[in-house]
Amino acid sequence: MSVTLVHVFEVPEGREQEFFDGWRALTEALNPAPGYHGTRLLRRTADQVGRFAFVNIASWESKDAWQAGVNTDEFRALLPAMKDFVGVPGIYEVAYEEGTV
Repeated sequence: MSVTLVHVFEVPEGREQEFFDGWRALTEALNPAPGYHGTRLLRRTADQVGRFAFVNIASWESKDAWQAGVNTDEFRALLPAMKDFVGVPGIYEVAYEEGTV
């Protein structure tokens, strides 16, 4: 059964592109990881509704696959560039589903 990573980020105003560039590099490092199915990055709307500037939603085969993917040397080497961006990750499984999301 696959799991979903939901990772929310606080990004200081004016540093959105810097965050996005760092996030893209991290995502590219995950592409070859076994059990990684893909991701979607959501950005807060221009009217600033919502606490978090960005929300990352990614699909993984399992929690173990996610942990292995983010613990590679390549991925970890990219983390210092993201130190200024507070992120809170969580792993979730589907409890209920309706419609197309």
